[in-house]
Amino acid sequence: MALAILALGEDTKALMEAAGWYHEPVAAMLHKYRIRVTVINPLFIKQSGAGSICKVKTDKADAMKIAKYALDNWVDLREYTPIFSCPKIWMLSHLPSSIFSRAESH
Repeated sequence: MALAILALGEDTKALMEAAGWYHEPVAAMLHKYRIRVTVINPLFIKQSGAGSICKVKTDKADAMKIAKYALDNWVDLREYTPIFSCPKIWMLSHLPSSIFSRAESH
């Protein structure tokens, strides 16, 4: 996928919605290939009103909304930083979930 994106030209950028941790491997790989990628909270796209006022929910309609948001806001969007380059966050993300459930029960 990264090679196909690179074939589009060196100014090609990627914007993806955050999806829990599921976006992380894709975003990290794009970053590794030096593709400028931004990961954004889906709520921002929804609140922007990108696209039509109709509540069409298809992959194609979602992709168009994300693309419109990217074009309208690219200057203000922050570049993605892989979680692995933030050691404290990376360590927290790999702690067993039982640690958090014990803390919540006290």
